[in-house]
Amino acid sequence: MSVLDVLSVTLEIPSLEEGFKFYTDAGLEAVREGSVGRLRCIGQDRDSIVLIGGAPRKRLHHITLRADRIDEIASRTPAAGGTVVPCSR
Repeated sequence: MSVLDVLSVTLEIPSLEEGFKFYTDAGLEAVREGSVGRLRCIGQDRDSIVLIGGAPRKRLHHITLRADRIDEIASRTPAAGGTVVPCSR
């Protein structure tokens, strides 16, 4: 059982505009959907960072991972305090 890749990170932040400035200055492309910002590396077909604006403070919302033997990981996740959410893709 192993994690193969980090697919994306979702962060809650107070100001979506400040988050966009930070990540676009670093070279990512940004798309806004209401209070959600989606950032991708140039030429990439999936989000690398998702920002949820309007939060009282900065915090990690969740991380999306790619792994093999996902059933084994899913069975251990609740005991570690996590939740498995099915991928919608």
